[in-house]
Amino acid sequence: MLNKTAAVMILVCLAAGPVLAEISAECDDQGRYLRMLYRTNASTKNLKIWSSPRSTRDNIHPLNPEGDALMDSWPYYVENRLDGNRPYVVWSRFNGNDYDLVWSRWSDGGWLPVQWVEATMQTGVEQDANLASHPDTGRPHLVWWSDEGGIGRVYLSIFLHSRWMGRFLVSDLEVDSRYPVVEFVEDNKIKVTYDTVDGPISRVIVFNSPNTITDDIDPMTHLKRELQNSGSGF
Repeated sequence: MLNKTAAVMILVCLAAGPVLAEISAECDDQGRYLRMLYRTNASTKNLKIWSSPRSTRDNIHPLNPEGDALMDSWPYYVENRLDGNRPYVVWSRFNGNDYDLVWSRWSDGGWLPVQWVEATMQTGVEQDANLASHPDTGRPHLVWWSDEGGIGRVYLSIFLHSRWMGRFLVSDLEVDSRYPVVEFVEDNKIKVTYDTVDGPISRVIVFNSPNTITDDIDPMTHLKRELQNSGSGF
C-alpha cells in the first residue's frame, strides 16, 4: 500500500525530474499554516527525502532538514482540522541499531522538536506509519507495523494532549502483518486494514468505555478488537 505522502512525492518527481529534497510547511504572511510542501530526489543511487536547500524564508519552514544524514525514512502526515489544520508528521528514524518512530507537529509558527513516539526503544523495526484524525475531536490516531524477528505485527497508538500513548496490538501475534492503513468508521470505532500472506485483513477497533476520549484518561485501556475480514494475498 502506498501512502499519500509517498504518492505526492513520486508525482512531483515524475513531473519535474530530479530536484533537491524538502519537506516543509508553508504559512501565510501572518504565520498561519497553509499546507505541506514536498520535493524529493528520486534517484535510486542517491535518494534524498529531507535535505533542504534553504533555511526558513519566504514563509516556507523545512521540517527535519538533517533527516537524510540521520537515514530517516519517508514521512506520513495528517492535519487536525480542529486545530487550524496543523499537521502531525510521523516517520522512522535509525536509533543506532534499527528503526523506531519519531514525530513532530506544527505549532505557533514553527515545528516542535522531533521526539520519539515511544519513550523506550523497541526491539523490532518500526516502519510505514499511517495516520488518521478523529472527525469530531481531530485527535490523531497512528498505526504502523514492526518487523519482529521476521514476523510483522501491526500496532495502534493514540495522541493524548502532548504525547502518544502506549502501543495496542491490532494483528495476531503469529500472523505476518504489514502495511496498515487506519480510517474512522463510526465515532467510537476505527478500521485498520493491513496485508498478510493470506490476503488483506480489516480489524475494527472499538472504544468500549467511555465512548469519547478526554485528556485525563488512558484510551488504550478501553480498546477491543471486534471484527476481521480477509481477501486476496499480497
